[in-house]
Amino acid sequence: MADPASNAVTGVTVTDTENEQAVLAAFEHGKQTAGEPPLALTLDNKPSNHSPAVEQGVAPAELLRSTPGRGQAKAPLEGTFGLFQQTAPPLVVQGSTPRERARSYLALLFVLWAWARNGKPRRKLGGLSPADAHAQSRPTEDQLAAAMKWFAELRRRQEQTRKTRAQKADPIRRALLESALAELGIPDTEGRLAASLARYGIDALLRAIAAFRARLERGTLPPDVDAGRYLAGFARNLDTRLDLERMGEHLLAIRLRHRDLSLDALQRDMRSLQSVTQAEHQPQAAIDCALAAGPSIDFRFWVRVAADALAATTHAVANYRHLVRRVAASFSTDRDRRAALIDALAQAVARATETAQHPLGA
Repeated sequence: MADPASNAVTGVTVTDTENEQAVLAAFEHGKQTAGEPPLALTLDNKPSNHSPAVEQGVAPAELLRSTPGRGQAKAPLEGTFGLFQQTAPPLVVQGSTPRERARSYLALLFVLWAWARNGKPRRKLGGLSPADAHAQSRPTEDQLAAAMKWFAELRRRQEQTRKTRAQKADPIRRALLESALAELGIPDTEGRLAASLARYGIDALLRAIAAFRARLERGTLPPDVDAGRYLAGFARNLDTRLDLERMGEHLLAIRLRHRDLSLDALQRDMRSLQSVTQAEHQPQAAIDCALAAGPSIDFRFWVRVAADALAATTHAVANYRHLVRRVAASFSTDRDRRAALIDALAQAVARATETAQHPLGA
């Protein structure tokens, strides 16, 4: 449906055949676009366009027939089809999988949406559309030179920021990141990504690298993922979470010192568990308590008990691997809690192993 006075397209429908339902659907679309029905509607002489159902459906608009054999009677509409064919992108959907075809559909839709948006007049552009404003822009040589000078200044500031960040970065973290990025196949020729990631804590970086490697090995990274940004997102989220967890540790220590009533009850439960459970089974019992804990303070308490109990066992590394499998399979527990529990166990085993290898701290 097109308005011949303004040459605006008001209604569209796409069907396999021309029929009454198609006419009425396009007419209703036109009413929604214009906000009111037209005074008259001209349709070509196909029988389906002038059936009783169509006459009733477009009422009170006057239904007119186009002049037979005279193409000028529908010139605005036929011209619209021609303009669409000339200016629209090639309507070709590509891809051999549903995901690839969906991406192709969206690309076409976005191009057409942007095309329409760029043609819409803007008040801040003095009534011009973005397309017209861009086409009519004629910057002077002085304006171009000033813009290039400003771009060079922005680049200088960015480079200075990068150098300052690199100078402040912990060299151990930088070395760790450069090695990890090379092993993971993430390009970082100028060291920008390593410098950016180095501002996060070492625990967050280690866990982010381990998680990224695990997904890489299992083939569960999103397709077409930007590996550098994906790893940076891992590190950022983990760093924030670990900050909160560290706060929880400090809160726990404070409440322990003040013998909070809730911790008194937890300590009684801990002593009861230790009195009825053999030492080699205490880590698993404490882990079960942590996985079943409700409040965060309860969870943190049992994580500490489990880590201390595991570090005290004779075969800490072997026990750790068994317990990690148990924690990972506890799907009823929040994923972040399971990750925090595994990390606490790993740190406890690492400390115990280091102490065993270097008992005098040499």
